[in-house]
Order: sequence, then structure tokens, then C-alpha cells
Amino acid sequence: MDAAFKDKRSVAIYLSQVYHYAVHTPRHQALVGVNMNNNNFQYMHYCFEHAMEETGHELMALKDINALGFNVTADTMPPPLPSTQLLISFLYNEARSENPIHHLGYGFWSENACPFINDFMTNLMESMGLEKDQMTFYSGHVTLDESHAKEVREIIKKVVKTEEDWNGLKRVIKITFDLTIGIVKDMLDAYKELVDNNSEDFSIYTEYSRMNEEQTV
Repeated sequence: MDAAFKDKRSVAIYLSQVYHYAVHTPRHQALVGVNMNNNNFQYMHYCFEHAMEETGHELMALKDINALGFNVTADTMPPPLPSTQLLISFLYNEARSENPIHHLGYGFWSENACPFINDFMTNLMESMGLEKDQMTFYSGHVTLDESHAKEVREIIKKVVKTEEDWNGLKRVIKITFDLTIGIVKDMLDAYKELVDNNSEDFSIYTEYSRMNEEQTV
């Protein structure tokens, strides 16, 4: 699948998934805050503040898709892939759970992810000839996630107290990380179907690419 990492359509497929889970991030984060089992005022404040900060981030993903050369709107956005939908549903379930502290497991690893993927993203952008203004969701979060990573570590220190808290936190880390890896695998499968002309969900990317090619001939 080396071709996938040289084809802008694969990035567009992945960004469509980023769009979907980013739409829901502030919503399930706010749900943790209103969960009646969340009785810690500091944690409630963290949830609402973080939800506000995450609001509208899906628009960066949408902007990036169009900056790559595709014509996509919120209404024409391809649907979530199976792992994307599972991740979204799982996080809503954790937000409503009897112990909403567990939800912090997702924020703990996702807000700390950038340093571990910087080299990959740099190489990907270079191989595709992408500029930072075509990958604003990633480049914007490099700086933003630094402060968020610090904040999530601080709130974990304050609210995670029991063995059950820690075990639940670790469970959510593992499940959400595995589901995120699943999104990448689903993206590669969807890309292969697109290349083989067997994709209805993502055909908008091929159709628009073909229109651009015809216009430049």
C-alpha cells in the first residue's frame, strides 16, 4: 500500500474520518461534565473548558480536504468508516458511564500523540508535496496539544484515586488506541476499493480528481 502514502485521496479519506470524530469530541466531552456521577468540580470545569476548546475543529479537517483539491462540504462528506463509528460510540458510552473518570484515558494518549508521529507526518507531507496550509488539522494541533497534554496530566493527578479508576483509565487508553489504529486500517481498505473503482462512499474523491485532470488537459 505504498501508493496510498503518495496519493492525496488516501489523506482525504483519513481526513473525512477526522472530521467525523472531531464533530463529536466536544459533545461527548461535555457529556462527561454533566454526568451526575461526576461530582468533582475541578473535573467538571476541565470537561466544559476542554469541550469549548475542541468546538469547531472538524472545520479544519474540512478545510484541509478542500485544500488538497477536492470539493467537499459537510453535506457531501463521505460517511464514517466502521472503526470511526465504533470510536465515537464508545466515547459516548464512557461519557455516560458510572465512572466518567475513565473517559480521561482517551485524552491522555491522544493529546500526547503528536511527538510520536511528527517524523511520519513530516515524511508524508514531503512525499506528497503538501504545505502546512493543506494540513492545518495536524499542524494546528502540534502546538495546541502541548497545552492540552499538560492539562490532562494535571487533572488525572487530581481525580484518579482508586485502583478501579486506574484500571478503567488504562482500559479506555487501550480500546481507543486500538480503534484509532483500526481507522487507519479501514482507510487503507477504503483507498484500495477506491483505486479499484469499487467504492461508492468515497467516489467523490475520484470524480473530483478526474474533473481536475480534464480541466488541465
